[in-house]
Amino acid sequence: SYGFVGLGRMGYPMATNLLHKLNIPSDHLTIYDLNQQSLESFSSLSQTSGLEKSVSIAHSLNEIAQCDIVISMLPLPKHVEQTYKTIVSYLSQQPDCQARLFIDCSTIDPMTSNRVAATMPTETSFVDAPVSGGVVGATNATLTFMVGASTLTTDLETTLKKLGTKVVSCGPQGSGLVAKLANNYLLAVCNIATCEAFHLASKAGLDLATFAAIVNSSSGANWSSIVNNPVPGIVTTAPAGRAYDNGFGIGLMKKDIGLCEELANQTGVKFLLADRVNAIYNKLEADQNLKNKDLSVVYKYLHDHE
Repeated sequence: SYGFVGLGRMGYPMATNLLHKLNIPSDHLTIYDLNQQSLESFSSLSQTSGLEKSVSIAHSLNEIAQCDIVISMLPLPKHVEQTYKTIVSYLSQQPDCQARLFIDCSTIDPMTSNRVAATMPTETSFVDAPVSGGVVGATNATLTFMVGASTLTTDLETTLKKLGTKVVSCGPQGSGLVAKLANNYLLAVCNIATCEAFHLASKAGLDLATFAAIVNSSSGANWSSIVNNPVPGIVTTAPAGRAYDNGFGIGLMKKDIGLCEELANQTGVKFLLADRVNAIYNKLEADQNLKNKDLSVVYKYLHDHE
């Protein structure tokens, strides 16, 4: 049996893919979220798919704690701590705590994840498995999972392969989050540089489709130029083509930079660019017209503030 906690922008499509890949009738999925509307929407989805008998809505985390494999996708470290504090409290009251696997896909700091792992009963396994791929990857089940676990067990890998295409073992518990935060810091920097480069090319009179083809076959190629290109029309599936909506928001980018800076402080690393990068995203978040947009909206900001 599976449990899923957190039906947000990432969690909802992930849980949807898990639902559609259940081994019917033996598998069962129990879902939990504080947002009643999300629960009702998922319940309707299961009915439309003819899978309503395979889905239960949990009224408390105690019901989730009874599942064999639990996946959580939550916004902030405090949400992860509180969720697993409740689960541990329930498990500690059970006379016979069976082996269970808990997979936290939230992007939080490694120290919080390690604290949670240390509280789990010895019969259970708790791993960090943050993701890369965004909402599109969550929807299409093409996510990459960065796993922090002493062993990449068959149950763990099989479960994650239902939700994504790549499962990377990064090392012991907490290592997946280190990889995720370092990657997202790189994304934060590359996104700004990509937007500036395309803005420069535009102002200098280059055809941007031609410039994109050059960049993406040259040393400047990166995810922000190839997949999430900031120029409307260059990549049809990118947020730039839908007014920068429904992408990786500025607020989430800022959260990840903050978590990465915490990790840098803990490890004695001094970033050269973090302060400047933070200042740019802070400026965008302060703009009411941009704060909820995809991070590639930096390109529009540069264009509008010449």
